[in-house]
Amino acid sequence: MSGRWELRGSEHARPRPALGSEGGLALLLSALLPLGLILALAPRPLVLPLFALTAFATAALAALVAWWRGARWHMPGVTLWDLSGALALLGCAAATFARPENVLQLFGYVVAP
Repeated sequence: MSGRWELRGSEHARPRPALGSEGGLALLLSALLPLGLILALAPRPLVLPLFALTAFATAALAALVAWWRGARWHMPGVTLWDLSGALALLGCAAATFARPENVLQLFGYVVAP
């Protein structure tokens, strides 16, 4: 025993910074890279369904990383939780505007006219 007491537990943990350090900006850019590639490379009718699926997957990945790092959601600035929520919102918006025929086409079904 060193005679020094240390507080442990989530309520005494030192708050971790938001996206400004520890590779947070790199994580943000790596989250947005697949979304940009979809816009550039996908056929036009499939852009919105692919964008929605990729945004949801990236939001889940960002939430998983935030949970794993123990990031707090009520920190000042932009946190990983904020990024996850924004990506989920983008996915919802893209899914709302996607046409049902294009979603079926994305999964390999052919819709007869």
